[in-house]
Amino acid sequence: LPPVKRDHIGQFITLAGRYAKLKLRDTTQTALAIGLPLIFGALIALSQHPPKGAPATGRVDDLKMWTNIVSGIGTLQFLMVVAAFWFGCNNAIREVVGERVIYRRERMVNLSIFAYLGSKYVVLGALALIQCILMLAIAHFGADTKAPLLGALVTLFVTSIIGTGLGL
Repeated sequence: LPPVKRDHIGQFITLAGRYAKLKLRDTTQTALAIGLPLIFGALIALSQHPPKGAPATGRVDDLKMWTNIVSGIGTLQFLMVVAAFWFGCNNAIREVVGERVIYRRERMVNLSIFAYLGSKYVVLGALALIQCILMLAIAHFGADTKAPLLGALVTLFVTSIIGTGLGL
C-alpha cells in the first residue's frame, strides 16, 4: 500500500477539540481545577501580613518596615510559583497514562505524536492560564502587594507550562 500522508494540523485540531470537550464534560475535575487556585490564592494571601502604611520618618523602624514588605513579596511570589508548578503537574499527570490504550490504537493508524502532545499542551495550557489568573488575582489583591501583575502572570504561566510538560 502507498504510504498515508499525515495531516498534522488536522489531527491537532481534532484532538484538541475532542480533549477540550472531554475536560469540560468532566465536571468534577473541572470544578476541582477551578477551585484549587481559589483556595491556594486565598491561603497565600492570608499567609502574608504586610505592615499597613506607616509614615516615613527616616528612622530605623522604616528600614524594618521596608524589609518586612520586601520579604513578604518574595515569599508571596515563591509560594505562587510553587503552586503554579503544582497546577501544571497535577493537571497533566494522569492524562497520557489514562489514555494509553486509546493512544496505542490511534498510533497504529498514523496518529502524529506532535499533534497528540500539542493538543494536550494547548488545552492544559489554557486551563493553567485560567488557574494562574485566578490565583494571582486573589493573592495579589488579598495581600495588597505592589508587584507588576503582567510580569507575575507570565512567570506563573511559564512555570505552570513547565509543570505540565513534566506531568506529561
